[in-house]
Amino acid sequence: RMSHMGNSKAKFWDSLSRILPKTVFWDILYSWTKFVRVHRRIPSRNRLMFNDQLYNSKLLPEILNPLRTYSTDKEYFKRLVEAEVGPQYAVPTLAVFRSNAEIDAFDFPDSFCAKPTHMSGEVAIVRNGTPARTQMKNWLRMNHYLKSRERNYKYLIPKVIVEPLIFDQEDITDFRIFCYEGKPRLISIDLGKYTSYTRAFYTTDWRKQDYSLGYPLHPGEVDRPVCLKKMLSAAEILSKDLNFVRVDFYTDGKHFYLGELTHCHASASQVFIPKSAEQQATKTVFGR
Repeated sequence: RMSHMGNSKAKFWDSLSRILPKTVFWDILYSWTKFVRVHRRIPSRNRLMFNDQLYNSKLLPEILNPLRTYSTDKEYFKRLVEAEVGPQYAVPTLAVFRSNAEIDAFDFPDSFCAKPTHMSGEVAIVRNGTPARTQMKNWLRMNHYLKSRERNYKYLIPKVIVEPLIFDQEDITDFRIFCYEGKPRLISIDLGKYTSYTRAFYTTDWRKQDYSLGYPLHPGEVDRPVCLKKMLSAAEILSKDLNFVRVDFYTDGKHFYLGELTHCHASASQVFIPKSAEQQATKTVFGR
């Protein structure tokens, strides 16, 4: 989990992003300054390391590729999954809200998951039958671009999507496949997101790597999903028209759902553990 100091830093950058003018010049200046402060180096367009690639993905005009904007929206991403991979791999939808009135009028089930389709990292998991209506209404007033300057979020319409809980898990394990030039290259596995957050990296042939990114390295091994081959195939299909993207999955090891496409992991603001491992990850993903 983030330390108090880490939370303070995050709040500082969020606040700074919100008050700066909303123009391309300030998007670049804000992102450049944050990158230098976090990584202690100047981002490069030539000697591309892992985070440099993320930084450039965030700021080059290609981030406004209509496919990136469309697939950033969690509701529309499901339509992409249904068309490209198959409807059985999209998490079912119980409702989509575009207004406070729709939230108030809905008869929520006892357990469900809700999240804004236009944000990143925001989620409400309900198991006690008490709807998180106030939180959902707050989401409708948010714009993730104002926090991160990730322009693929800038023009999204605020909505909240409600889904059933899948796999009946107390704590979610996320499988995230980094793809480059339409090929799966590296798998990130996030464990204990709501208890004790750790992260593990595996190659596509399931060799654990000795580094992490942003969160402590998971100390143990992670079982190879039985459905890994199908997950890699789905990631390849969904990344085929994009230079660099992260394809996110939920799985119980036997079955899987597609979660979302992430176009700039953590807004290029996470540091490798150890820091020297960034070169190894760069070679795995980009072959250099």
